[in-house]
Amino acid sequence: MAMTRERAFEIARQFMENMNPEEWNGFGDHPASFDDRPYEVPVAENVVVEIEFVANDFGGDEDEGYQTFVDLVDNNGNPYGCYTCIPSANNVGGIADMIEYLYDKYVKEETK
Repeated sequence: MAMTRERAFEIARQFMENMNPEEWNGFGDHPASFDDRPYEVPVAENVVVEIEFVANDFGGDEDEGYQTFVDLVDNNGNPYGCYTCIPSANNVGGIADMIEYLYDKYVKEETK
């Protein structure tokens, strides 16, 4: 499976539709539809992209908001390469950029 810009955006859009359909910005009380469980999508043989919201609670204060982590993991959930962090809970374009970046940097080289 090649990673195209369109595919990265589709993964990011599906993540947002499933995990943050109201496109909440990550600050204040989150809506009931907000889901911070990991969301995984296969992107290559034995490699999945894992996307999740993480509370940015440095010092235990949820008012600091949520950020979005994008990571590559193997089929067993073990970290594959590098993760990236987006300081936002509703940045579809940023998520797509990170998916494309991680794929190109870590997966594309391995599949040559």
